Amino acid sequence: MQWQPSIPRWRRSCALAGAAALAPWSWFLVRDWLAILDWVAIFLPVLVALASLAFALAALMTRRVALLGTAASWAVLGFAAVLGPWLPQGGTTPEHGLRVVSANVLRDNLDALAASADLLARDGDVLVAVEVTPAIHRLLASSYPYVYDPPPGTAIGVYSRLPFTIRGPPAGLAAEFGVRIELAGPSGPFVLYALHLPRPALRSGVGSRAVSVSEHRRLIEDISLSIEAERLPVVVAGDLNLTDRSSGYRRLTGVLNDAMRAGWGGRTFIAASSWPFFLRIDHLFIPRDWCAHQSERVDVTGSDHRGVTAVAGPCPDNASPGHSPSRSELPEDARTESPGD
Repeated sequence: MQWQPSIPRWRRSCALAGAAALAPWSWFLVRDWLAILDWVAIFLPVLVALASLAFALAALMTRRVALLGTAASWAVLGFAAVLGPWLPQGGTTPEHGLRVVSANVLRDNLDALAASADLLARDGDVLVAVEVTPAIHRLLASSYPYVYDPPPGTAIGVYSRLPFTIRGPPAGLAAEFGVRIELAGPSGPFVLYALHLPRPALRSGVGSRAVSVSEHRRLIEDISLSIEAERLPVVVAGDLNLTDRSSGYRRLTGVLNDAMRAGWGGRTFIAASSWPFFLRIDHLFIPRDWCAHQSERVDVTGSDHRGVTAVAGPCPDNASPGHSPSRSELPEDARTESPGD
């Protein structure tokens, strides 16, 4: 009988603990492979916390120190995956910057006066309100010269100090999910995508405004392709129901910059049930050659979301001289409603 060398038990334990410690880091390699992983990304903070706690308890019960290292590795992975998209990338004061504000005000908001005051206090040049109620819409519209009235069946309002032309929804996107507007900016025209996308779920039709994760990924791909086809700079604002840990977020930041990362990011969905998941799903994206500063989240009375805002515009080195157009320069179909029209 041939002798077989045996591996000491402690070495096997260390090898297994080491493999378990390295395993979570494969997340960064596989996270874009399958659409279902976008759904996993939503729950990632809880999953990682449970795994880290389980390994820590196992270390205490078995007195195996190596498992403490495994627990620490899972915890560090959690911090890297969750906080990574929140880290500041630096902001630069743009030339001819505009204050853009976007918020989901909640369709059941019962405090229209306070919610409107919260948004108007940000003094936005362009304001996007998602799930806007008729009462909030009237209050916001009374403070802006140019207003996009949500069509029946939709609840996205746009309020602007800049003249604009309505161009319909982005290519491939249903009108209920967003509108495409061309605005006359001080440095030249640009396009605004004001969006409210359905939330991703394991399958379509689970609850209201839900689509499967694969369908949600397709929506983001269609939006990205539409942005790439635009001849003008594009700004995207709204509630995308898109966690910044998902492949969709990385797809969008492949064509635009995340204006909120001019400073620290943070959760924007603040419903009590969402707290363990650290979800930033309300976004403000700007063109690659634009800069942003003064980015911050906005508390909105009566809403389960925080809004987002930043001052954005062409970077100083890339900016071209511009001016605000007069009414005679506007396209015929530009919206020029004044309050009360």
